[in-house]
Amino acid sequence: MERDHSATSLEDIESLKQRLEDQIKELANSKKALKEEIFKRWRAEEALRESEEKNKRLLESFEDGYFEVDLAGNLTFFNESLCRMVGYSHQEMMGMNNRQYISPETSKKVYKTFNEVFLTGKATKAFGWELVRKDGQIRHVETSVSPVYGPEGEGIGFRGIARDVTERWLAEQACRKSEEKYKEIIETIEDGYYEVDLKGNLVFFNKALMKILGYSSEEMMGMNNRQYMSEKTAKAAYETFNEVYHFGKPTKAFDWELIRKDGENRYLETSVSPVRDSLGQVTGFTGIARDVTERRLARKALEESEQKYRTILQSIEDGYFEVDIKGNFVFYNESMCKILGYSAEELRGMNNRHFMSEETSKMVFQSFNQVYRTGDSTKALGWELIRKDGERRFVETSVSLLLDIKGEPSGFRGIARDITERKRFEKAKERAINHLAHELGTPLCIIGDVLNRMPDELKKGNMERVYEWIERMKRNAKRLSDLKAKIDDILNEKPVLEKERILNIIETAITFLDELKDEPLKEGGDAVRQSIIKRLDSLHKMEESGKETIVLDALIDQVCQEACGCMQRRQLELVQKGEKGIYVEMDPKVLRKVCEGFLKNAIENTPDEGKIEIELKTEDNLAKLHFRDFGIGITPENQKLIFSGFFHTQDTERYASKKPYVFNAGGSGSDLLRARVLSERFGFTVDFSSTRCRYLPLDKDECPGRISSCPFIKDQEECLISGGSTFSLYLPLKNDS
Repeated sequence: MERDHSATSLEDIESLKQRLEDQIKELANSKKALKEEIFKRWRAEEALRESEEKNKRLLESFEDGYFEVDLAGNLTFFNESLCRMVGYSHQEMMGMNNRQYISPETSKKVYKTFNEVFLTGKATKAFGWELVRKDGQIRHVETSVSPVYGPEGEGIGFRGIARDVTERWLAEQACRKSEEKYKEIIETIEDGYYEVDLKGNLVFFNKALMKILGYSSEEMMGMNNRQYMSEKTAKAAYETFNEVYHFGKPTKAFDWELIRKDGENRYLETSVSPVRDSLGQVTGFTGIARDVTERRLARKALEESEQKYRTILQSIEDGYFEVDIKGNFVFYNESMCKILGYSAEELRGMNNRHFMSEETSKMVFQSFNQVYRTGDSTKALGWELIRKDGERRFVETSVSLLLDIKGEPSGFRGIARDITERKRFEKAKERAINHLAHELGTPLCIIGDVLNRMPDELKKGNMERVYEWIERMKRNAKRLSDLKAKIDDILNEKPVLEKERILNIIETAITFLDELKDEPLKEGGDAVRQSIIKRLDSLHKMEESGKETIVLDALIDQVCQEACGCMQRRQLELVQKGEKGIYVEMDPKVLRKVCEGFLKNAIENTPDEGKIEIELKTEDNLAKLHFRDFGIGITPENQKLIFSGFFHTQDTERYASKKPYVFNAGGSGSDLLRARVLSERFGFTVDFSSTRCRYLPLDKDECPGRISSCPFIKDQEECLISGGSTFSLYLPLKNDS
């Protein structure tokens, strides 16, 4: 019995072993099939993601707005062009109902269009939709709408393209208003207006002509000119019309004698121009007929009219000018004198080449020549004028042809608008964007590179390298934090739109950091990322300020000591001189920021072996603080832009942000903009003066960074007198009372 029981147990074990092996094989097959299925799904999802990404890039490249809404009209998907069109951010627009950004009148049109598409299933186009931007501005769009279907073929919403046609709509409105305006002018002018066919029969005229001739509209329609002209005048009219017909040029006729219905004779001064059809063929004549019977009264009215327009020309801010065919001034207003810096007597008879560069003179000749040949007015941009004092100004100019009493060209007239400041601002803005992008981009690239490489070092256990990289990220995070602090000070006093413009740039940096969260990083990398985001996200917060009594020379001592600690290996001499015990009353944090910024700017622009002077004195109830460096100075062109905002004197191509206080570090220029903004906010004054190094007159000229390495000078003394800049603060002294 015992042997039989043992045999049975062995059989059971063998049976169990067989079943286990079968199950293991089955599990292995299932695992293999599951891996293949997972791989297939991964491939499919990857292909879908790439397709979606491609379509998304395509949609974002559209200038037109793309949208998708559900049946209730709530936005479910849209591109950035639509955001720009309506002025909302992507987050604000998601889920927004169309009634929130369209006018009530357009809401009815939208509902009708969507309903029609839903019922018919056919795409359609809609015109005249009005969008109400976030800032309240009305934009006009031309829209296409198509249905969107669900997986079972049911309608679930709509999609479409919205094209902004506001400018075209405004042009059409302007054209319509212009037509109405000219029609109103024709009907309201005292002079008679007429149009006749080639036989001289009236086909159109205004009320003034009816009044001159004394006939009703019904009597005059189709009337031939011989019926209201003397025989002599009819002959003169025929010769004038014949001349205009053959030569195609407008002309004037004087003292035409017309006979009114009541028999009274009136004398008219008349203009005659050809009327052409779409093929350019002359089909009749048009003109203005002025009653000059009371010539003396008409002359007086004309003189008053001329005086009126002369007064208007003298009062406008834009320059008005008239020149003869050779380009010599014959008339101009006071604003033209101010633009050029000459007196009225000096400008009279002056040729345009006298105040233009050779290049601008060629442009002016081409513009004048075109107007002379075509008779059409034109606009010219970017003419460079040279003032009497040598300063260069840029003007936007319109030019029209002047005709003499015979209709022959006698010169040119135009309006010159000074756009110098606008061009300077555009240049400063472009450089500001480039420099600010660099200030953000460099630390972000470094942080991104470190975070990408850190996981490999962590796996290798190379903690020394990891800690080194973490310190590097901290330095760049501080760099971003410092930039944030400067921008924060600036934004405290900037308009909302200006804040949004800079915040958009910072938001791009935050978005970049957000993308790093998906990287396989350790806690250290994510902590750095969160720290940077937290610092940048607080950009909009404003600090409260409070005034305190400050011993100015003591504060300057502290600023200089801290700067000396930060300079490290720089070989510079900081010289403090001036009065002691000077008291001012203001926010110490604000004053420290401005002083630190000016001193840091001086250090970064002074070569090694050089000197910086900080001078403090009182004058006219003001504390005057000067930070003088003996660097290469600033070019005259850049001096006009130095406080314009995020401006740096270096070309963007050569711009490089090094460590603070290093020579030619290439900061963003935010210190100087912050100083100007804070001065306006807290009631003190900032100023500067500069002399460019005579050996390095251009922006592209580089200083070697050490006086003994300069090939142009012999010693330090020669360097100190060759150039430099002084940035100054003027602070009200504390009231003793």
